[in-house]
Amino acid sequence: MARPKSKVDKKLEDDARLLRAWRQRHGEQLEEALAGVHADVMQRLMTQLKDLHSARELVVFIEAQNWAAVDADTRVIALFEINRATPQCASA
Repeated sequence: MARPKSKVDKKLEDDARLLRAWRQRHGEQLEEALAGVHADVMQRLMTQLKDLHSARELVVFIEAQNWAAVDADTRVIALFEINRATPQCASA
């Protein structure tokens, strides 16, 4: 007979399930942004992040974009991708 799960085990399983669901949803949102109205800026951003050599290079790229023309949801996705691509900057 299986042992009942503790509250801690249930919490860990729930947290893992929620994280998987969030990652799946974010992936869907990213795909939508890459195919949506602002696909050009998002595709250029993702290309920039894949071949990122310096923080200054990223800043120059970001400053060259017209972010006022980009909707808030797409900007949030872009910020998350920038944060994910630059972990060494997040810890500094």
